[in-house]
Amino acid sequence: MGVRSIIGLAVVLAGCGLLPAGRTAVTLPGGEGYGPVPVVLDDPGAVVATVDVGPTDADSFPPTVAVRDGDSVVVGWLGGACDDRTRLRVVAREAEIGITIHTDQKLGLGCTAVGIRRSVTITFNAPLGGRSVVLDEAN
Repeated sequence: MGVRSIIGLAVVLAGCGLLPAGRTAVTLPGGEGYGPVPVVLDDPGAVVATVDVGPTDADSFPPTVAVRDGDSVVVGWLGGACDDRTRLRVVAREAEIGITIHTDQKLGLGCTAVGIRRSVTITFNAPLGGRSVVLDEAN
């Protein structure tokens, strides 16, 4: 393999959107009048095993977190048609796990003023044990 091939491969891989360690992503499906929304989960403590599209009937207003079983939670929030992406941050502390939700909006006009239920299911690497899961303030 020549130098040009290696450089070309590196450029292609860099453009594939590979996420750095500690980050996971899932795309929430779109619907009538709004497109799909990527959700990027930042996990600096490496406590998350997976993040998946959550149930469509999850509580979403105000933002909620509900323990689903011993090692997973459903996080719900109210989004909108102008959502560009949502960033979640999971921070493990001794007695609890904090989750921050931040949604970036698209620039420009043309979005309908409609509330859209959004949710993800987060599965942790280990059972929660006695730790609670709380929503932290967005930064």
